[in-house]
Amino acid sequence: MKVERIKRDYDEVRTRAAADYAAAAGAFPGGLSAFLRQIALLEREKRADLAAVLPPAELEELELAETHAGQTVRRALAGTGASAAQLRAVFGLEREFEDRFALVFDLSLPALIERQRVRDEHDERVCALLEPADALAWLAARDGDQGLMNVWVRERGLPDGVGIELWRIKAGFVRRRLELTAAGKPTPSARADLIRATEQRLALVAGAEAFARERLGAFRWLPRP
Repeated sequence: MKVERIKRDYDEVRTRAAADYAAAAGAFPGGLSAFLRQIALLEREKRADLAAVLPPAELEELELAETHAGQTVRRALAGTGASAAQLRAVFGLEREFEDRFALVFDLSLPALIERQRVRDEHDERVCALLEPADALAWLAARDGDQGLMNVWVRERGLPDGVGIELWRIKAGFVRRRLELTAAGKPTPSARADLIRATEQRLALVAGAEAFARERLGAFRWLPRP
């Protein structure tokens, strides 16, 4: 079968590439970034070859089952109420994100800020596709801190939307901290101002007393000023 032959051929090429990288023992031309770029390019070529022999619906099912994006989605939403249509829609967004950054290995602060901005934007779009409870499962699968906040929300019988708002607060804090660092070494006052502003946002959503009690628990991600 053509599909199996294509998959087998690319598996063999990927195995050879990995063996070459391992054999180079740190002397691989371009290093780890070059190796990962090579693997990402192979995946793109494989998709193009599969698309030439499979109808779009069958290609999507295959990728949902076998690609990193598909496995991420299935793992995150396993056991939730997400429908098959929602699963495919989330998969489309996750694949879009991975395609955009598959060949990007820039670790500069501007690049990290852009990646974080797009990641948060995609997660917002995922949340809009899912029921709030399922959206929280998606967010928690990507961030252990979110899992703690989800537990905190459930234990208090709060609406799932509270958990999503807590995610937005943390996401905003992470982005702003990166921006401050990119602008130059943050002054202690700038760092303290950011933390205090985030504390105020959390207190509005979680309650001042609850926030203070959970400083080492659900809100452990926020350092002290």
